[in-house]
Amino acid sequence: MPRNYTGLVVLKNKLRKMSVSLPISVLILLLIGAILLAGCSPAGKAETGQELADKIWADTVPVEGTATIYGLRLSLVNTQQFIGWYDSLELSEAQENIKATALDTLAAPCCDEFTARTC
Repeated sequence: MPRNYTGLVVLKNKLRKMSVSLPISVLILLLIGAILLAGCSPAGKAETGQELADKIWADTVPVEGTATIYGLRLSLVNTQQFIGWYDSLELSEAQENIKATALDTLAAPCCDEFTARTC
């Protein structure tokens, strides 16, 4: 039985134990069912996967031209500069320790059994 329906059965049994009348129980169950079918969205319309992905993208990915703390604006034109920094900057031992500690707390993007430091 799907999880949502299992929850409704449990709720129905709890209402029965609380001696709630049948019409009130039915009304509560119908209301919960309507909320589940509506996708719990305030407008009564569930977002599609693409709409949700677009919203997450807009909230997390900076637009081109956004200022950075290191003086360059975000742009694909600056990609080579970022690659150059990755290849040429050397961290001190203290900086390497901070980096290792930070990456050891994150799961690797490919799997949960390794840390981000291993990738």
